[in-house]
Amino acid sequence: MEFKKPNLLSKEASVALWLQGKDAWNVWAKKNPDIGVDFSGVRFAIPDLLQIAPNNKVLLKANAEGDFSALTFVNYTFPHLADFSNTEFNIPAIFDNGTFNGTADFSKAIFSQNASFNGITFNCIASFYNAEFQNSIVFSDCNFKGNTLFTFSHFEMLAYFPSTTFHEVVGFDHSTFAGGTHFKNTKFLCKEVYFEYINCTDTFDFDELDAKKVITLSFKGSVFEKDFNISGHFKCVPDLRSTKLNHHTDLTSMIYTLNRKKVFFTPIKKVTDTLDIGRLCRLKELAEQNKSHDMALAFHADELRAKRWGRLNIVQSVMDIIYSVTSNYGQSIMRPLLLLVISFLLFNSYIISKSDIEIKSAYKPAATLSIATITPFLSISKEARGHSAQVLFEKQLPENFYLYSYAYASSSFLFLFLVGLGLRNRFRI
Repeated sequence: MEFKKPNLLSKEASVALWLQGKDAWNVWAKKNPDIGVDFSGVRFAIPDLLQIAPNNKVLLKANAEGDFSALTFVNYTFPHLADFSNTEFNIPAIFDNGTFNGTADFSKAIFSQNASFNGITFNCIASFYNAEFQNSIVFSDCNFKGNTLFTFSHFEMLAYFPSTTFHEVVGFDHSTFAGGTHFKNTKFLCKEVYFEYINCTDTFDFDELDAKKVITLSFKGSVFEKDFNISGHFKCVPDLRSTKLNHHTDLTSMIYTLNRKKVFFTPIKKVTDTLDIGRLCRLKELAEQNKSHDMALAFHADELRAKRWGRLNIVQSVMDIIYSVTSNYGQSIMRPLLLLVISFLLFNSYIISKSDIEIKSAYKPAATLSIATITPFLSISKEARGHSAQVLFEKQLPENFYLYSYAYASSSFLFLFLVGLGLRNRFRI
């Protein structure tokens, strides 16, 4: 990936300035905020560095003692573009507590030793496009204020991003993670995060995140050979379509938002992204595979909500709303039970108000008649219903009695069914 390059120090001048140490470097950086440094293609190995800066005392001492602790970029400030593209680090790459005020270009760089970027601030684009990390890499407590690109990168061993903050687009598409990968307590203050078509052959921890601003989180087409852990609060539906997961995946700690908007000035809400239907369907499949019935029900419910007023026609959408309100798509027991009690009380009140006997005497036969009306499958109900009707209505049945009875019986039977469905879903093994 190429970036527009400002005035750059030559490679020889950049290496020579680096070898003078942090203090000399930072004094120069403060005086030259519009000049970048060029380390592109440099091979950070003592013999190669000596060819660029022969007779350098720091290099000669490091070569003699085998101590590379002085050959770091700790606390260095890069005033403008820092071009490390195609660089090869054969010594530990230590950039701790540094600051990149311009683009940090590490595209196609090779890190054959441990690399450390702890406490780094990237004030512009940070590109590790097609970089190769052959040893452990740590980005702890970093602050990425610009776009962050790790596309097509390869992580051979541990890749660690704890407590790091991302402010703009984050891309790890088509990368390979051969060691453990950890994004614990990471803050994604950006809107878009992409891990599409990655290949992870070890544990991938993407948990305890602060990602409430993320509206696009995609793992589409990725392969996870071992544990994949994801938790946090997302302002979107994570995209796990076309993923391959070979181990158990726990989705119970993942909180997401199904984004819907009102249609004009009506109370009707329609999903903002129709792709959420497929995303929720995939999450439901994963929950079912892992025997997480509660999560599967929750994903199925949101999948139906996403289809409402779109894939479902008007009649289907209205029926879907009724199903949602009365039982939360079979997830609630209390809702249909409460509606059943309300319908019982309403019909009971109607019978008492129309009875030919005193109100005090009508309570018991009215309750019996109400219960018998909704339990025709019990053998005693027919006799109890007839006897109670005779007691309550000595002369004749009130007008529209059968019509109200049918309405009450039908609605109550529906509520009984939903109570049973809720019990079945609650205690399903």
